[in-house]
Amino acid sequence: MAIPRNQLTLWLCFSSVVLVWGTTWYAIKLQTNGTDPVFSVAIRFALAAAILFGLLIATRRKLAVCWNDLPSLLMMGALFFGFNYILAYKGTEYLISGLVALVFSVTVIFNLLNEVLFFRKAISAQKVIAASMGIVGLALVFHREIAVQSIDQDLLLGAGFVIAAAWVVSLGNFLAAKILSNQLPILTLNSYGMLFGAILSGTYLLVSNPGFEVVITPSYIWSLLYLAIMGSVLAFALYMQVVKLAGPTSASYTSVMFPLVALVVSTFFEAYSWQLLNVAGVILLTIGNILILKPKTMQPRKT
Repeated sequence: MAIPRNQLTLWLCFSSVVLVWGTTWYAIKLQTNGTDPVFSVAIRFALAAAILFGLLIATRRKLAVCWNDLPSLLMMGALFFGFNYILAYKGTEYLISGLVALVFSVTVIFNLLNEVLFFRKAISAQKVIAASMGIVGLALVFHREIAVQSIDQDLLLGAGFVIAAAWVVSLGNFLAAKILSNQLPILTLNSYGMLFGAILSGTYLLVSNPGFEVVITPSYIWSLLYLAIMGSVLAFALYMQVVKLAGPTSASYTSVMFPLVALVVSTFFEAYSWQLLNVAGVILLTIGNILILKPKTMQPRKT
């Protein structure tokens, strides 16, 4: 039986997003060289926005947007490319990476709730099972890291920042879906969103830490280019396509899957060793991934 074209496009876009964002974790680690992380966020999206606007001009695609769309684009940029990263980076100051990945995965739960709140859709049992399997699987994958995290005030504070980031991303998901439903092209949406996100991050940095430090090294430059081009220009274009085809909830499952790719990268570059519980977690993640992308779970929308 032939796979429907929309379904095949969905699987390819989803898999590509997971693969690219899974490798950006290693690139982000290369940027932790003393440079203020908020500066790295701001310059990443400023560069990505410049590339996108250049593409729009070079290909003569839609550059202008209606005044009525600007408030939504500003809010989406602030949520998706601004507050999200600022809060997530604050959380990483208190939590180890595995716990950050686990806590951030509650984005899927927030999306299920927001689907009811914003679209009055019933939560299907299949989506709940898929989301639960994903989060439990992620907990098993990172069980060793989570076990060494001490339970104290830092844990609560860090978890609070990451949960707030997950909620912000969830709101950004649904706002992006609403804008896309108005037929605004994905590249135009991302161009303005990343520009506004970069402006917000830069403003926050200047106000909160005017004496911020920037350490420029070859690895920092290469990782910045990878994050801007692959992790932002390409990955977010594919991600928005998933949102357009499948909806925000199914798209948010990428946040559960890409930490797994990050661990595979770590296996080759950082000698990460696997245990039985890690494998069990991968199996749960994979089953959850299949459930969340099954046609019955989400009906790809006609384009």
